[in-house]
Amino acid sequence: MPPALLERHGIAPEEVAPVNEAFVAGDVRRALAATADAIADRLVVAGTSDDWLHWLTETYFASGLDHALVSFTDPFTLRAWAGIQVEGLPSLREQIRLFGERVLSQLS
Repeated sequence: MPPALLERHGIAPEEVAPVNEAFVAGDVRRALAATADAIADRLVVAGTSDDWLHWLTETYFASGLDHALVSFTDPFTLRAWAGIQVEGLPSLREQIRLFGERVLSQLS
């Protein structure tokens, strides 16, 4: 992530130096392990539909933003890229369906 984007999210470059070093070395697992939860929480939203609704309405929209870029975690890509399997992670298609039914349908 470029320094300007890190700054925008309130993250000092030295906070992610171990993550970057691991990525440069091609060690995705080590990079993920080196990513502090507090940093991940500044960059991503994960959880239940209630978690998403709360974040969108109480944090995101409340700050004056009205568009969001949403991406999903493809279990296949996660396994292929990082060698990680997350128990209970729905398929990409199922994640999109659930987001539409349980999150988007609740927003006006």
